[in-house]
Amino acid sequence: SLTDGASGSQKGCIVCKGYLEFKGEGALTVKGNASHAIYAKEYIELSDCNLSVTGAVKDGMNCNQYFTMKSGSLTIDNVGDDGIQVAYKDETDREVEDTGAITIKGGILNVKVVAAAAKGVKCEGSMTITGGDITASVSGHGIWDSAKNKTKASACIASDTDITIDGGTLSLTATGGGGKGINCDGVFMMNSGSVSISTTGGIVAYVNGVLSTNYTGNTDRIASDMKSSPKGIKADSDVVINGGDINITTTGNGGEGIESKSQLTINNGNIVIIAKDDAINSSSHMYIKGGNITAISTSNDGLDSNGNLYIESGYIMTFGAKSPECGLDANDEEGYSVVFTGVTLLAVGGGNSTPSASSGSTQPYVSASSTVSANTSISLKDTSGNELATFTVPSNYSPSSAGMGGGPGGSSNRSSVLVTCAGLTDGSQYTLTTGTTNISVTARTTGSSGGGWGH
Repeated sequence: SLTDGASGSQKGCIVCKGYLEFKGEGALTVKGNASHAIYAKEYIELSDCNLSVTGAVKDGMNCNQYFTMKSGSLTIDNVGDDGIQVAYKDETDREVEDTGAITIKGGILNVKVVAAAAKGVKCEGSMTITGGDITASVSGHGIWDSAKNKTKASACIASDTDITIDGGTLSLTATGGGGKGINCDGVFMMNSGSVSISTTGGIVAYVNGVLSTNYTGNTDRIASDMKSSPKGIKADSDVVINGGDINITTTGNGGEGIESKSQLTINNGNIVIIAKDDAINSSSHMYIKGGNITAISTSNDGLDSNGNLYIESGYIMTFGAKSPECGLDANDEEGYSVVFTGVTLLAVGGGNSTPSASSGSTQPYVSASSTVSANTSISLKDTSGNELATFTVPSNYSPSSAGMGGGPGGSSNRSSVLVTCAGLTDGSQYTLTTGTTNISVTARTTGSSGGGWGH
């Protein structure tokens, strides 16, 4: 057990001008009363050893080349800044090993950070996770960085470049304003593994010289650098999901499930998102080529693409809030479109995007307006009674958040219901059943399906 003094002159309790390797079956407890708990000018590697950081004025662990964890356990708590921070040794004259990267191959990592805008695990280079059991929580609110003229917020996992997950189990919790589960400035890619994320904080905004850590006003005219919204997963470049299990819940104002500031592609995987804001959002085109996806937004869109929304395969249920929010939103107002070429899909919301005549969509769909309730069945049958598609509405779907705001008797909780699946023929009649309500609908490849109110 090692504890340093309170002098501010030292880098940490354990300080190394070269590299640090923690190996063996022993246990080590470290506390940094002056700065970091552990500091290495070069790299840090951990295998087999059971290492515990019980406190630090600054980072729990800080190094300048790379950090690698192969096995063993690492627990970090009660730190004043980041749990783990990896930077470049020399930005102008870096050697090959000066990657600024974090690699986690196995072991048990548990990081708890209670500090404003701090990160659980942070690197300036890329982060690769191929195994291990990782638990990280951050609870500090976002801040206004006057030196850089932008807001900053906490994140459980963060990289200034790319993050790749190819195994392991991640349990991430962010409770402060603007807090994120995973945040990267480059590409986020997931191939396998399990990720569970919960965020509860609201929007951090710097307006008229005042910082709000739970801003509830309109943010449309606030510059991006002046606000930080909570997210489950956020990437400034592409998001690519090739497999694995993702479960995300966001409850604070502005909380989105997955956001790509560029293109978003889902090739496979099991994804369940319950979000306050958009469940899945892309700033450019969105491609869904497979996977089992449930996307629920309680106040915005289920799937929201600011480019075209290409849906080629998979089993998808997406739920948006009341009008004008949608289950499917392909940015029709800017001339983009949803494109169906092979998928089993249910979309429920105040409205839904449908394929335009020039979109190249080839799989017909049906739509109608009806009341949708949690735990009920929605199915589509042909005129011979053959079932073409069936869905069970999730128990955590709230019909009170949906609605088109009209219909017979002025009902406000009827939703736009869209279904597409294999076996539909353009112009043919089908029966859409929502709960106990049967609706006659006509399949169309583009434009309105002509579905009526349920009876």
